[in-house]
Amino acid sequence: EEFYKEVAKLIENSKENLKGFLIDLTFLKDKQKSNFKKLASIFKTFHRDFLLSEFNPNDANSLNNAFYKELLYILGLCESKQNSKLIIAKSEESKEEQGTFYTAINSKLKEENFETILKLLILWLNRILFLKLIESNLVRFNDDKNLKFLNFKKIPDFDKLSELFFEVLAKEKSTRKKSEFAYLPYLNSSLFEKQSIENTLEISSLSNDLKL
Repeated sequence: EEFYKEVAKLIENSKENLKGFLIDLTFLKDKQKSNFKKLASIFKTFHRDFLLSEFNPNDANSLNNAFYKELLYILGLCESKQNSKLIIAKSEESKEEQGTFYTAINSKLKEENFETILKLLILWLNRILFLKLIESNLVRFNDDKNLKFLNFKKIPDFDKLSELFFEVLAKEKSTRKKSEFAYLPYLNSSLFEKQSIENTLEISSLSNDLKL
């Protein structure tokens, strides 16, 4: 008890702003009305990934294996063994310059650089996977499929995707231009800030005629 009193004094005297959120769980007392399967998203707020900001959308261990392999295929990458270690390498399709994201990026560079291409792929993939998480939660919480935005109707090309990254999600609502994405939240995250690697190539520079 004494400990909490001392902590209270520190908080009261602190000039720092503390952000928090409140979850009202009193409705759980009525077990007959509560559908616990629908509460999975709320329960996730108590997971260390959320509390400690440790969520990593690039963690293959958390992905379905079939989805992971399909993702590598589309990106133009593959897993390869080197000195008994698994590494990510350029796929045969990319070597043959078939329709992969690796090939699409490489075609826009002055010279091929695997590390640069890999960094861009990881950066853009992280953003899109994070947005998929946002989209699914928006639809689930509001029970409204019209809130989906990761589709060709709302994002027909890479220019629109770039606009979503930097002109919508990276800006507070009061500073945005009028947009069909006005309902999307401001993501105060460095993930949606332009990275130095994007001085080499921006996603808006990719060909909209890309066929995978």
